[in-house]
Amino acid sequence: MTFTKKVAAGQDLVSADFRQYFGDFFSEGIKTGFTVSVNSGLSVNIAAGIAYVKDADGGMFRIVSDAVESLTATASQTNYVYLHSDNGSNWLTISTSATVPDDAMFLATVVAGASSITSITNVTSGLPSYVPPGVIVAWSGTLGSIPSG
Repeated sequence: MTFTKKVAAGQDLVSADFRQYFGDFFSEGIKTGFTVSVNSGLSVNIAAGIAYVKDADGGMFRIVSDAVESLTATASQTNYVYLHSDNGSNWLTISTSATVPDDAMFLATVVAGASSITSITNVTSGLPSYVPPGVIVAWSGTLGSIPSG
């Protein structure tokens, strides 16, 4: 067995180190937005928002959308909407495959009829409230109101 120390005294940290650290200790999730809704016909809208999504290597990325995006579902099929961490220009995709891509998180199931959307089920995937041991949390308030745990 080989042990390595990632950070040695005097060594500079790069963004990839932080990306991997957050990927190792935190779950991906939606901070705000990214809800899927019916637009018209087979088109769905995805709300603007902020999410944290892992890439295929487990590194965490902050994804920010500042506008509503639209995708077109496949007629007469169950479709799945995904938010990607690193997929070139295709940050949002819709597919008839229920297999979540390695660089993405699942946003919604969209059931399409022949010419319109019949149902949408958004996945609630908020950010975790877990804080790993050893992490210092800034607190303001009286000592008696500090949460335990």
